Amino acid sequence: MVGTSSASQTAELGRSRKRVNIRKAHGFALIDLVFVCGMIGLLSSIAVPKMLMARQSAAAASAIGSLRAINSGELTYALTCASGFYAPNLTTLGTPPAAANRSLRPASGWPIR
Repeated sequence: MVGTSSASQTAELGRSRKRVNIRKAHGFALIDLVFVCGMIGLLSSIAVPKMLMARQSAAAASAIGSLRAINSGELTYALTCASGFYAPNLTTLGTPPAAANRSLRPASGWPIR
């Protein structure tokens, strides 16, 4: 009798192991999905503010670069076209001088050799 009960217990244990393996093969448990969603939320709560700060920093750097380009254009216009005065607006700043040889001379008027 003892041999019979241990054999049936072994067979039953083998069946229960197969059932457990079959259940795990079907998909993820709910706790796995909750954990993954929590990790994604945590990482995004850290990353989104950093991304916004980087975007603001890039916009500020772009604005500084644009102001430097406008300043350079103003100085070039003042020295070549306006006898030392700045352009009244940006559209005037973008127009070339009327005489081609005038743009080659410095503001003082002495010829380039």
